[in-house]
Amino acid sequence: RLASRKVIVARLSAIEELAGMTILCSDKTGTLTQNKLSLKEPLLMGDMNAEELVFYSALSAKRVEGAQDAIDKCIVDAVKTKGKLTS
Repeated sequence: RLASRKVIVARLSAIEELAGMTILCSDKTGTLTQNKLSLKEPLLMGDMNAEELVFYSALSAKRVEGAQDAIDKCIVDAVKTKGKLTS
């Protein structure tokens, strides 16, 4: 199905991870032109604030240098700059 929609998958494990998702939120602005991801202010639904959301996201991300993908690195770096995460 992905091939019929001309989707390019860099890692085979990405297909398995995608199959387990209910919602995927993504903004590719700047990713291709600058090779850089950035976090923007999230739309929150519930009682969690933006700082908590990023912190808990970082807890579930890979934090070992070299083992991170671009999304893991972006989230972990956002928390490191706020002094909330130590390697």
